[in-house]
Amino acid sequence: DDLFCAHACGALSKLASIDASRVSAGVWCGVPLLEKLAAAACKETRAVGVLEALTSHAPARAAMLSLAAALAGDVEEEDVPDVDAPPPPPSETVPDDPIEEVVLAAEVINQEPEHDEAEGRAPTPSWADYFHELRGTLGIGGPTKATLEDMVLLANFDQSAAELPVSGELTATFSDGSSLKLAAVPASWNERFADAVATQTISSDQSAPIGSEDWQVQDGSAVIVDRSHIRKSPKAPDWATAVRLSEEAGASVVVVINDLFDDGLARPAFRMGVFGASPPPIGGFMVCGADGELLKKQCQEKTLTKFEVSTIRNTNRSENASPLRAAPLWPLRGVPKDASQAWALAEVVYRSKPSPTLNDDLKALTQRMTAAEKRVWLARRLQRCHRPLHDDDERALAFVECDRHAPQLEQLRTQKKDVTGLFAEDVTGDFEVRFKGESAVGSAVAREWMDLLARRAFIRGGGSLLRT
Repeated sequence: DDLFCAHACGALSKLASIDASRVSAGVWCGVPLLEKLAAAACKETRAVGVLEALTSHAPARAAMLSLAAALAGDVEEEDVPDVDAPPPPPSETVPDDPIEEVVLAAEVINQEPEHDEAEGRAPTPSWADYFHELRGTLGIGGPTKATLEDMVLLANFDQSAAELPVSGELTATFSDGSSLKLAAVPASWNERFADAVATQTISSDQSAPIGSEDWQVQDGSAVIVDRSHIRKSPKAPDWATAVRLSEEAGASVVVVINDLFDDGLARPAFRMGVFGASPPPIGGFMVCGADGELLKKQCQEKTLTKFEVSTIRNTNRSENASPLRAAPLWPLRGVPKDASQAWALAEVVYRSKPSPTLNDDLKALTQRMTAAEKRVWLARRLQRCHRPLHDDDERALAFVECDRHAPQLEQLRTQKKDVTGLFAEDVTGDFEVRFKGESAVGSAVAREWMDLLARRAFIRGGGSLLRT
């Protein structure tokens, strides 16, 4: 809820301005909270105020740079589409009208996602499951040893984040002397830096569902399975169950290939969790779709002699000249690439502690932005220029959330009834307008809303005013 977010950020900003170290240490879930603040900072000034207050604490600055690096992606990689990646499925209808295309896109976004029948059998995780999953992910000692004193917080991020197993390495060695090394993401239930497995055989048969009588696994082998195959297996409604069934069949480790486009064309690897299920006795890893296809192809064409996979420590990052690349790796997976969010975070740190190298990173980020990201970046810069650094947090906020496809006059009546928007007690402070299902903000959005309101609520097609 955008209105709640604005007021919550204002309250956190006041707390952090008094004692930033107390806030960063007291909010134990500050690591996922920082992701929310980063997203809100591109459209909400009060969120920027919270980040600015936290920058007085060095560990919090390290966490911001770590998240900025995750949002920016690898700055050394060129943003060139993978020619081997299959293109997205073509649209059945191609609208000629761009407005119609936007409407159709919005309808697709708002549609409920389709779920496979097998996937639908998995129980919906409760808030308690998410709570324990987060503790297991951020606990330095592992899921069974996670305590508030043994977790990665904003208050100890610079010292403790490197102790989390957020990256792994898979190595396949073949009889011709060649080898293949791929990045892998360890599952949340793996033993911390003690999940190394070496074997000489793999099992990649996916002709039968996991756990069925026809599903065969060699003893001590590494099971390589597609994410889509897990969804189609009735006895494996979740990651943990699939890995447990593999262990019962004789597997020593399970490597899941993300072959689904649910998370984008890159089909990235992410951390698998248990979400209330019993942790499997063996480790699990995930590789991205492109790496998984390469692994299966080479294992089919060549003779495998050794298969190794393990979690690796992040070493030598602090020696990098770039502040973004020197920060510890962000411990939570699934962060989307967004150069404007990365720039907003890094810019807050730069204003708190300027450095030439961080300024170079900021310039590199602006060069990699898309047109949509540059619009957000420009709005952030304009707010910096036209609003003081420490603005009054008591400014009144009038907020409008408009559904452009619903009757506008009825929405005005709702505003009057709820004393919000145009009918707020004070409209002389900040007046923000958001359209449902859209992320654009700023004065242009407010002008568009006024035009929409005038045309839909008060003015007929012939130009006469309606009687209300």
